[in-house]
Formats: sequence, structure tokens, C-alpha cells
Amino acid sequence: MWFLFPTVILATSGEIAGWFGRLWSAYDPLENNPYLIQIVATILAPTPYVAVLFILFSRITQQLGTHYSRLSPQWYSRIFLTGDIIALIVQGGGGTIAAGAKTTAGTNLGGHIMLGGIIFQLIALIIFITISTEYYYRYITDRPLRKPNQFSHRSQWGYQMKVFTAALVFILFLIFIRSIYRTAELADGWTGPIITTQVYFNFFDGMAILMAIFTMNFFHPGQWMKMPPQDNSDNESMRTLPATGNPSKDLYNYSNSSTAYSSASFINT
Repeated sequence: MWFLFPTVILATSGEIAGWFGRLWSAYDPLENNPYLIQIVATILAPTPYVAVLFILFSRITQQLGTHYSRLSPQWYSRIFLTGDIIALIVQGGGGTIAAGAKTTAGTNLGGHIMLGGIIFQLIALIIFITISTEYYYRYITDRPLRKPNQFSHRSQWGYQMKVFTAALVFILFLIFIRSIYRTAELADGWTGPIITTQVYFNFFDGMAILMAIFTMNFFHPGQWMKMPPQDNSDNESMRTLPATGNPSKDLYNYSNSSTAYSSASFINT
């Protein structure tokens, strides 16, 4: 879980920079730079945080059973992290154009590019929510997409993992609501009623991200993303094989069962 600390630091630093720009704008409302700083920073800052959700969910599928998942754990990272990086680049490019523009047309162009990045990220988030919802439905109803094997088996969904899953759902809900708000905000234009109403920004952006960060800190995956002790009866049965009367064949069977047991134990850890 080493990646959590730098990710949260990066996202939180971006939020602080954005809110600093917003405070600066309050004292100097005619200055354009602090206004653009707070717009760009508060839009970009949560992007690394979203990437953490993708990685954590892939870890959950590894623990509960990958045969319920439509994608392999590796593909969750490859697809959704790539999409997150693309959204970050597009939003950053649009923000750079908007910040450096000298005309209203240039600022609007940057805003439209940023809007495209936010919409792309929102679509990726909707796809992720759909796939993860299907995963939990299949796990709860025990309807796997593939047959389990020695490397992928159903594990018990214990209390700690259930609490952590609920925390992730809450965080995902907050970020989803925030993404909808930011999409509507930029689609409404730089001078629209949404972007010029402070209470909307405080509630749908500031408070949402703050609650998401505190939730992840309180329900830290290092403490809560844990599985209950597994019953070793299946593992022992793998290792206890009936004798065939042929020493060479008995040794071969025992060797294979030990290899499978070691692989299953490695996955459980």
C-alpha cells in the first residue's frame, strides 16, 4: 500500500493549491490568475485519488475471487489507469490554454478542452461502477464468469472487508457526484450561475473531496482490507492424498499437490 501516501499527498496538495487560489480571488476578484489557478487545480487534484480506487478494487478481486470479475486484476490497472492519465493530460492541457489565454475565445477553448477531459473521466467512472457492481452481484449470488481453479477461489467476505467495501462505495459516490457537478459547471460556461454560486462549489466539490480523503484515512486499506482466517481443511485435503501402492506415482501426486498448496497460500497472502 506504499502508493497511497504519495497519491493522497499529491491530491491533497492540489486541493490546497486550488483553495489557496480561491481565497486569493476573494481578496483580488479582478485578477485572472488566481481564478484560473483554483479552477485548474481543483479539477485536476482528485484525478490521482480516482486511480487509487481502481487499484484497490483490483486487489479486492484478487482476494475475494477473480473468477467473478469480467476483467483480470491487471487489466483494471491497464484500462482505467490509462483512461485516468488521458483525462489528466486533457484537463491539464485545457487548463494551460485557459490560463495562458489573452482573449475570451482562448479561455473558452481551454474550458471546452477541460470539459472534454472531465466528461471522458466521468464516462470511465460510469464504466468502472458498472463493472464493479456486476462483480459484487456475481460474488454475492455466487455466479462466476469462469470456473475457479487453484489460483482463483472464492474467499469469505469478512466483516473488515465488508466495512472497507462500504467505505469505497461511499468514496466512489462522492467522487461521482463531484464529477457530475464539475461537468455541469464547465458546460454552463465561465460566467454561468453554477460556477458563480459559492455554495454549490463548497458542497459538491470541497466537502465531497474532503469527506473522501478523511474516509480513506479512517478506513485505511492497510487496516481494513483484510480477509478473515480461512478454513485450511481444503488445503489439507489437497496435501493428504491416498496411497496408490506405487512409490513413484505417490511421490509425483504429493509433489503436484504441494505445488498447488504453495500457490494457493501465496495468493491468499
